Amino acid sequence: MDWTYVKAIGDILRVYRISTGNPQSRYVILDQLSKPTISRIENGQRVKEGNIKSYMDALGVTRKDLQALEECREKAYLELNTIDTLIATGELEKALTRLAMCDDRFFSAHLSYLKGKCYTRLKQPRKGIDAHKKALDLLPASDPLTPAICNELGLAYYYDNHFAEAIRITEQAIEFIASVEEPFTMLRPIIHINLTVYLDRVKKEKEAYLYLKQLWDQRDTILITDVNLNVHDMMMKHFIANQEFQEAKKVIYDALYLARINQKTDWFAVFWSRLGEWYFAQGQQQLAIPCLNNALEFKSHVRDRRRLLPIYQKIGEVRCACGLVHEATEAYRTGIQIAEEERDTIRKIELLVSYGKMLKTHEQLDHAKALYQEAMELARTSGSVEHEREAVYQMTEIAHLQNNDDFQALSQVMFQLEMKKRHAKGDLFDA
Repeated sequence: MDWTYVKAIGDILRVYRISTGNPQSRYVILDQLSKPTISRIENGQRVKEGNIKSYMDALGVTRKDLQALEECREKAYLELNTIDTLIATGELEKALTRLAMCDDRFFSAHLSYLKGKCYTRLKQPRKGIDAHKKALDLLPASDPLTPAICNELGLAYYYDNHFAEAIRITEQAIEFIASVEEPFTMLRPIIHINLTVYLDRVKKEKEAYLYLKQLWDQRDTILITDVNLNVHDMMMKHFIANQEFQEAKKVIYDALYLARINQKTDWFAVFWSRLGEWYFAQGQQQLAIPCLNNALEFKSHVRDRRRLLPIYQKIGEVRCACGLVHEATEAYRTGIQIAEEERDTIRKIELLVSYGKMLKTHEQLDHAKALYQEAMELARTSGSVEHEREAVYQMTEIAHLQNNDDFQALSQVMFQLEMKKRHAKGDLFDA
């Protein structure tokens, strides 16, 4: 029997049974229809076709009743897909209004899932987290919507700067997909690239690369262009970091071409920034500058302002290397302001540390120290040990340069963080 049909019938019979005001136990038939079987039927799980017929007879569902409820269910399903399309176009308030008017007898978990998507994109991730948790509570564990909800819940946690939770729930989505026969062709690469990004954001590059390499090897089979471009971006970052410059250059130009032919204009700024980073990594600052200027030219096309943050950081670093301190300061301050507005804690930490390094180079030690202090406190709040270690290390250097009493205490903190890292037993975060 087709699973989609079983799921639909289960939904309809559950709604009909609830309308009678009776519990499942009211319809148990000794040696024929148990309460667990009824529960499986209503949850759309696989059962014998005869059990479904027995339950329909026990409920007294007529063909006319079934047809009427089938029509209501199909109408509700059509409305959910309409609302999901509105979310994709960014009409989030309209989507929430229509969700509030939906027939909630069917697809209640799906309704909560779509509300969560709206809230996350409206920069209300905590409401998104609550909605997705509710959706998971309403679903049986085996429901195929589970990995999509887990993916969106991970995204909400990520935007709320709860990186350990984002990683944990996204790993659960991957485990779910691995445990079932359904291929999840569209969803699988989305979940994998999201987990790659989350791991990379907290400086777990080795773990991130394991997922990235799988995606890279399968990039020709990835059907969603944005996911493919994200994979290209992560791979070029990896190549540059490992000084594999020829490989990086090829990926950058391939990505620019792919973005152009698919009119993905919101990626132009990212890839021109990567090209500037590529030149800068090889000491060619004068060639890096026009590439980064190009990135700024395309910033109005960037829908997610978080993508601008590494661009402003790289502009600050390149301008600093060229002796353009005032212009570099302007770039850093713009990036930090956007990070605050977008509540991107990790990017703000990285901007603060990079800005502090420039100030330290120009002997503005007290100002640099204040930036590192803020970065350290943010890192502790977000739970990223690697970022905390970097901030504390920079503060220790300043204490050494100033020959002040903080040096010993900061050295002890550095030692404790190093021991925390060494003693971690596979944990991504150490609280």
